[in-house]
Amino acid sequence: MDVSEFFSLVERVQARWPIWFQLDRDPPATDCDLATAQDCLSVTLPPEYVAFVKRFGGGYFAFANVYSLEEKSDWNIVLRNREAGLPHRGFIAFSENGVGDCYVFRVDAGTCSSRVFFFDHETANIGETGYANLFDYLRIVALRGES
Repeated sequence: MDVSEFFSLVERVQARWPIWFQLDRDPPATDCDLATAQDCLSVTLPPEYVAFVKRFGGGYFAFANVYSLEEKSDWNIVLRNREAGLPHRGFIAFSENGVGDCYVFRVDAGTCSSRVFFFDHETANIGETGYANLFDYLRIVALRGES
């Protein structure tokens, strides 16, 4: 699913289920926010994540959450990753499931892959999810498989 397909899907779902999108969200990210976060994390974030936060910000998004680039937010991606201790393991967390586990991107040579992995905080294991990218993850988890 590409950017335009995902944005169209969100518009359709939002029109059908507006209440799903009424929880607090951070404002859309700016280029300055992006540069600051990438510098702090020493990575280049995936294009799908960048497109998402520039359009929707971060925080609650239907039935999921996405870490934002808003520096003063509890959802801030830099803060959340420092708390989780993941960057040193070669992964960047971008979402969590509410019980301590995270969805993460793998980092290779300073660039985050689009593919989504899962970090289990109890075992400290990171495994495959089957989600090709953030949009795939959000379509299934946040939007409950709507199409």
